[in-house]
Amino acid sequence: MGIHSNATYPCGHDITISFQFLTAVVLELKRKEIALVDIVDTMYNKGLFCQLETDYERSRAHQLVFAAFGWISILKEHQIVNRGYS
Repeated sequence: MGIHSNATYPCGHDITISFQFLTAVVLELKRKEIALVDIVDTMYNKGLFCQLETDYERSRAHQLVFAAFGWISILKEHQIVNRGYS
């Protein structure tokens, strides 16, 4: 069961999947000397990506993980600014 792409608003299941994905990315970022491909492979092996058989599917997974970096960075930057560290 994946995200409901035809829905007009996010349901609880969609939000749960999104947070599970972001949590998995954060956990992978804690590892030392990690590359984007390593994160995608680990998430695939954990079942967070259904299939990555074609170059297109793998490319989309890389784009999604890279976008997650941006979302996490924005949240972290906001946290630092609010604490007066910048």
